[in-house]
Amino acid sequence: MKRLNHLHLILVTLLAGIFLTPLPLQAAKISGDPGGHTNRGVKYAKKKEYEKAIEEFTKAIEKQPKDPKNYRNRALTYRLMGDAKNPRPITRERSS
Repeated sequence: MKRLNHLHLILVTLLAGIFLTPLPLQAAKISGDPGGHTNRGVKYAKKKEYEKAIEEFTKAIEKQPKDPKNYRNRALTYRLMGDAKNPRPITRERSS
C-alpha cells in the first residue's frame, strides 16, 4: 500500500510538471514568416515588450491565417502579460 501511494505521488508530480510548464514561443522558419512578424513577435516577447509582440503576432495572423503557431504565440503572450482573467482564444478569428 505504501508503494502504491509513492507511485501515485510520483505520477501526480510528473503530470503537474507537464501541465504547469509554460510552452515556449515558437519562432518561424525564414521561409514561413512573410514580413518577419513572427520572429519579431518572439523577440519582443522575450524582452517583455508584450504589446509590441501581440501587434506582430496579429500581423502574422493576418498574413497567414491558417498557421496555428501565430495564434498560439499570441495567446501565450497574453498569458505572460498576466491576462488570465480575460484569456484570448487560441483559435482562429472568424472573418466578418
